[in-house]
Amino acid sequence: MQTEHVLSHMASTSTWLRSFLPKSQALGAAGILRTLLGALVGIGSASFVDRVLGTQLDGAYLIAPIGASAVLLFAVPASPLAQPWPVLGGNLISAAIGVMCLQVTSDPNLAAALAVALSICTMSLLGCLHPPGGAVALTAVLGGPAVAEMGFRFLLAPVALNSLVLLMAAVVFNNLAGRPYPHVARIPDANTHATSDPPPAHRVGFTPEDIQAALDELGEPLDVSMDDLNSLFRQVELQALRRMHSPVCCGQIMSRDLISVGAGEPTEKAGELMRAHDLRSLPVLDGRGTLIGSISYAHLITGVPIRSCMQTGLHTATADTPVDSLLPLLCSGTTHEVMITDDKGQLTGLVTTTDALAALYRSRVAALARAE
Repeated sequence: MQTEHVLSHMASTSTWLRSFLPKSQALGAAGILRTLLGALVGIGSASFVDRVLGTQLDGAYLIAPIGASAVLLFAVPASPLAQPWPVLGGNLISAAIGVMCLQVTSDPNLAAALAVALSICTMSLLGCLHPPGGAVALTAVLGGPAVAEMGFRFLLAPVALNSLVLLMAAVVFNNLAGRPYPHVARIPDANTHATSDPPPAHRVGFTPEDIQAALDELGEPLDVSMDDLNSLFRQVELQALRRMHSPVCCGQIMSRDLISVGAGEPTEKAGELMRAHDLRSLPVLDGRGTLIGSISYAHLITGVPIRSCMQTGLHTATADTPVDSLLPLLCSGTTHEVMITDDKGQLTGLVTTTDALAALYRSRVAALARAE
């Protein structure tokens, strides 16, 4: 019994020690390069603006905590701690608290402890928690005579100026680098569902309440927003379904005998075809059979040529595309069909919401039959 206890303790100790080892690098080579260039642009811009405006502080144009803000803004711009309000509000509030603590007590050690503790508390209450804010508060207390003489002017320059320029650089650089900033979680159906009911794709499986309950049970705050967790788990759920069930591809269920209309034909012909075949829309093809758009009854009332009124930018897929990957789109309410094209852009088929539901039903029946 004693031996088992010792072995168990050694295993726990080994696990604890391994937690100090470096984890796998999530950024990857491209991410590291983007972070490097972003920090270079951000810190360089802040320093340049400060130099032009002459906001020098003890020979430097920047305060050290701005470097920590740059890490968040350019390495993990999707973090809730790296959004505009935490960056600007967190740094300014912490600077103000640091200045006040320095004026309240002459003991720098006490002032430093109070400044950091009160900054964390205030930032949390105001929803602008930003880790570099603690360093800003500490700088306001321990920055030396030059900072002490500035008093509350320290908030405007360099704190507000540094933070604002760095933030503007992050907005421009991250968006140019293909990382939308400020970050908005990519939640399927979020902008296409106007009723009080949850979007169709969210009425099965887990709910936001389930995520919150899991977080409460975990008992530790995570540096990820609820919306990001929701979006991530939806994708995980979809990947798991793909792995557990053999995929049904669009080529297996798509309609192949399609009614279409040429871009140069009159709108009257499109209307006749839709009425004759009870269709809500028609694919529009060019002279080579390449899909270039779609036309519906709403377009017909304009009275202009098909080429001028057709809808472009259609949702397309290939015959090899798994049907389940189309479900978020078909459930969003933005479209009821997806055009299937080959590698040359020529129309080969069509998958509708009804086709996808039929495929799911077939897969479910097959799964129940295997279980029996």
